[in-house]
Amino acid sequence: MGYKLLKIEDEKELKFIQIQLSSKSFYSWIGLTCKGANNFWTWEDNSPTSLSSLLFVTKQQTKAGSCVRITARKTEVSDCSRPSHYVCERRLQVMLPNNENKKATTEDKYRKFSS
Repeated sequence: MGYKLLKIEDEKELKFIQIQLSSKSFYSWIGLTCKGANNFWTWEDNSPTSLSSLLFVTKQQTKAGSCVRITARKTEVSDCSRPSHYVCERRLQVMLPNNENKKATTEDKYRKFSS
């Protein structure tokens, strides 16, 4: 169905996701992991993170096999094998009545799913 763990593109999107999680008290996985011998933090698509707020949390632990979990107020580094809820995303194609494609907004393109 094209779902993958959430990749947060910018600070605005991070704030939007945290607002969506505001009524939840549990941590949820996002798609940021520490992989390989060099312990680089990357998203599921292997792109690096450039978000200063997430770069701060990733300095807590740089062990391969670590992942990032998020709540409405904070993020944490944890062992990837730890059971937890998760936030997934799927790109949506928004069709306008005149058949022109419109770029999806942050609000349009995400749906939250929990395990």
